Amino acid sequence: MTRSLFMWIASRNSELDIIKFSLNSIIQENIRNLLNRKQTYAEFFFKLCECAGIECQIIRGYAKTAAYDIGSSIEAKQFEAQWNIVKIADEWRLVNCEWGARRDLSRNGTVELADRVDDHYFLTDPEEYIFEFFPLELCHQLLVRPLTMAEFIQFPIVRSTFFRLGLGFRSHEQGLIFDETGHVDVQLNFPERLENGIDFRSELRFSDGNVQYGDVRLSRFVLDELNREQRFFRADGYFPRIETYHLDIYGRELTRPEDIWMKPVQLCCRYKIVCRKTDSESNVPLPLTGPGVFGFNNVLKSLNATILSRQDQYIKSVEWEEEVVIRFQEPMSVRHMLKGENSVECPQNAMVRMVGNDLIARVRLPGAGFFSLSLFGAPHRMKMSKLPHLAKFLFVGVGSGPVFRPIPFPQGDDSSWGPRPLFEELGMSCISHPDPYIVNANGDQFAIDIHRGQAKKLSQKYYLMKDGDVTHMNEYILQNKHNDSTSRFLLRFPKPGYYLLTISAWDSDDGDGDSDDATDDKYQGSLSSLLNVVPVYNYLIEVEYVSANQQYSTSKFPTVLAPKSIWSECTLERPLARILTSSTEVAFDFTIPRADCIYVVQGRCAFSLKSDENNRWQGQVTVAEDADTLTVMAILSGEKIIPVLEYTIDTPGHLADQYF
Repeated sequence: MTRSLFMWIASRNSELDIIKFSLNSIIQENIRNLLNRKQTYAEFFFKLCECAGIECQIIRGYAKTAAYDIGSSIEAKQFEAQWNIVKIADEWRLVNCEWGARRDLSRNGTVELADRVDDHYFLTDPEEYIFEFFPLELCHQLLVRPLTMAEFIQFPIVRSTFFRLGLGFRSHEQGLIFDETGHVDVQLNFPERLENGIDFRSELRFSDGNVQYGDVRLSRFVLDELNREQRFFRADGYFPRIETYHLDIYGRELTRPEDIWMKPVQLCCRYKIVCRKTDSESNVPLPLTGPGVFGFNNVLKSLNATILSRQDQYIKSVEWEEEVVIRFQEPMSVRHMLKGENSVECPQNAMVRMVGNDLIARVRLPGAGFFSLSLFGAPHRMKMSKLPHLAKFLFVGVGSGPVFRPIPFPQGDDSSWGPRPLFEELGMSCISHPDPYIVNANGDQFAIDIHRGQAKKLSQKYYLMKDGDVTHMNEYILQNKHNDSTSRFLLRFPKPGYYLLTISAWDSDDGDGDSDDATDDKYQGSLSSLLNVVPVYNYLIEVEYVSANQQYSTSKFPTVLAPKSIWSECTLERPLARILTSSTEVAFDFTIPRADCIYVVQGRCAFSLKSDENNRWQGQVTVAEDADTLTVMAILSGEKIIPVLEYTIDTPGHLADQYF
């Protein structure tokens, strides 16, 4: 019966009820008095309980309404309030019909009558009720140890949403905070049941209600972080000037996917912060990166992703370079957005790629200050054109940074690096280097091995990207057949910079693939146009330094003259340098399966090589003094003669031309 009376009063439309109960003058009079504020909800509830034979009392005291300022005196007429206690099963319980008929404070601070009932105010736990209401008689707190007025006014302003969500204070239990650092970190706990279904927002404003600091909204001075692993929310505030602030924290439970768009956030609690000191870091607003708190959101959790790197979403970086690694259960399409101060985008300072099922994001901060990284992604199988938000991180570059600043990344999109769909469809795989981003610190020669799968042959393009220029580097790469199922790419690096290796696959022996010929050393197109022509795989290789002792590894490879359809079956062991010195003896060693005979031709002289049963051709040849080039010729089955390789002959001590 008690609950029925509470629900009836709290959910009433009084004007309609005057008409509905026109034949009952007593009820009509009480409703009219309630509407005209000649009678309170508590008095009306008391009269109904009296009629129903329910033991009830009216309690007078004070309430923390929207106008209350934390820490100030509440003993004023505007904060006077009434509520009830009812006896149920020989125990006094708290009931507040008036607040049960209200909405919680919305984000604009208004309070409206609800078209629903706030059930929190029926039989409220006294330990929760005391955050909002203080009775004149201490015994009416219904607490084992009643609180004093001094304790009551120091509490944060707490609303019913706080308790409905099962929140708790992780950091500050006092609502009035005196700050001497220019920084306050407020944290709230939330229960395990809401680990994947809760959302928070914070709002910072001056004590006069102003939310702007110059032309910047104050909310940009608060870092919102949601830690689902440890189940807490953090509002990490930095204050731009010495002033009094109000920090409001809003929350909502998300039970359906559409709640994120349809369900409004409601006030959970409010703090009053008196900032007595600031520092230079406090005057820098956070970059704008779109909605959502910093940390990992529900989409990431629903994909059963695992964070392999540090769990922090607020990362201070002395070296100005950091990496985030997230492991998924399947291949993902990904993209990122990095923004710095004043919301300036910095696409060249972050690179995101997939290595197997691992998302790896490397960030290189361009300087000191705040930078926000947002990650977006979805499984390949979903083929989504608009990728949902996964996580957001705040990086802070501190100090003067590293002595040697790393160069920015090329500005390709995140789908540029690594495999394209055809790579997986052909059953191809990376044997030696599964990560499409490779750091070669010393510029040493190395090899990349690719399992061809169903591809009959592979072709390659090789570019150097430095200082805004894109240069053909096909003379510094050589493709060899490693075995029946694997192709090996030997790479050399004559200069520091970024090298782009693009690999194409062919599922038939028809045609000759892409030509490696370059009529102009400087490529006139953009990086995007280069990446768009690559159907299989892209590697990005960063060469930080090329040692003066690396002359051999920086020399050009011999010129391949054979068609790709033939050379794709060949393996060159030596010599691997294009420049041969005259009057020296050179060992030749390579495999050409289709050849019946191999000759090394210098001017008018030709020398034949010997082969074994595996079509491996070997021999010692003295380099001529009177020839400019040395050409390897092959006689194939059917007496077809083709050039295979070409070398350049130089005199001793005059070898500079072989280097880039």
